[in-house]
Amino acid sequence: MEYRIISHTESRRLILIFAGWAMDWRPMKNLRRPGYDVAVVWGYTPDDVVPDFAEGYDEICLVAWSLGVAVAPAAVRCIADKITLAIAVNGTMTPVDDRCGIPEAIFRGTLDGLDDRNLTKFYRRVTGSRPAFDRFDVDRPVFDLDTLRRQLAMFLSYSAAAMNWDMAIIGKRDAIFPPENMHRAWAGRTRCVDTDDAHMPDFQDIIDRYVINKELVQERFSNGLRTYDSAATVQADMAARMMCMLADAGVSLASARVLEVGSGTGLLSRQLDSQIGPGGCLDMIDLAACAPVEGADRSFTRGDAELIIRALPSAAYDLVISASTVQWFHSPERFMAECRRVLMPGGCIAIGTYVDGNLPEVRNLTGAGLSLLSADDWHRIAAALGGDVAQFTPYSSTLHFSSALEAFRHLKLTGVNSLATTGEGAGKLRHALRSAEPFELTYKALIFLIKLPIDYAR
Repeated sequence: MEYRIISHTESRRLILIFAGWAMDWRPMKNLRRPGYDVAVVWGYTPDDVVPDFAEGYDEICLVAWSLGVAVAPAAVRCIADKITLAIAVNGTMTPVDDRCGIPEAIFRGTLDGLDDRNLTKFYRRVTGSRPAFDRFDVDRPVFDLDTLRRQLAMFLSYSAAAMNWDMAIIGKRDAIFPPENMHRAWAGRTRCVDTDDAHMPDFQDIIDRYVINKELVQERFSNGLRTYDSAATVQADMAARMMCMLADAGVSLASARVLEVGSGTGLLSRQLDSQIGPGGCLDMIDLAACAPVEGADRSFTRGDAELIIRALPSAAYDLVISASTVQWFHSPERFMAECRRVLMPGGCIAIGTYVDGNLPEVRNLTGAGLSLLSADDWHRIAAALGGDVAQFTPYSSTLHFSSALEAFRHLKLTGVNSLATTGEGAGKLRHALRSAEPFELTYKALIFLIKLPIDYAR
């Protein structure tokens, strides 16, 4: 396996791309994401592991493409504790398979007929159009044919290791992995996202869409701390709803051991603190804020909760609770598995978050928005934890403003303006901000409660 760091920012976070067969770093040399280094690996052999350079990062977002999807699970075992996001792009875990991969006859035909002319034809099928191929050909990968034959032949008998993927991106115009085969391969295993791409996707769009700029999130929420409580009416309502949800479900907080993820300015923390009382403990984690409550058996950790929770001891809490936070996580599903791990038997997980369709006015105007799970996605994740989904309540909240300017000022005051707007969206936004027309913001929210059984096998 070879590698190249194509964007070196001295960040502690890394986007690690597993390229497909007959690919190297050159077609991806311009990929960038603020707050992350970007590296590409390629040229696979049967027993590959990720080079040592990756172990120096605190957080790794994995994007595996094509035949790299099958290689990645075994190769990243040594850094699995650092991975917060794993995306499979136009590939499957069974690379040569008539129903769930590349049909065997087509695969063998590519291998048996490999020469310079057919390699060029392959690249044209990969890119999907003449203009795309012409752009690709400027930075065409450099290989000798004997090396490519050996690397391709490996996949005829390759057995992929097990791995949990956060999503599978499937290009409708893929001429290498049939889209219907990819759908069969991933059905019931992970969330599938269809795109209009050919086999070679727009990698910059993928990392912009799914890799969260956590440095920007931290900066914007830090800037909004002084004004957050006065403006965060929707967030305060969610915190109040969650406390009512706990009471309605008969969850007693007296003397409980509670972990709050995303404590912020303390909209929820203060309510928890008063109900836990001096006999319990409250541990709080937040990326941007300071300790909202202090005292005996009250602790605060500033940092990335997706990583911090992995270092917490198992069976340490009676309740893990989070409001208006997990939508900023790379992998809510991985986070929920960690929540289950740190809970005592009989403990509870209470989550309040925003779901697909949130702030549609902002997305329609700017083209920017988080890639959020749907309520159905969340119900699937909650049910898979093996507990009782005791409460599950989607709801909407609409705020009315005198103008778009006032609406976006509201977003700034609450720190929820952590998404970049460029191109056509930036122009539409400038026009809207000059308008005196009324403007609405619609929050699509969800609160739910999971009760774990008293006795369960970890």
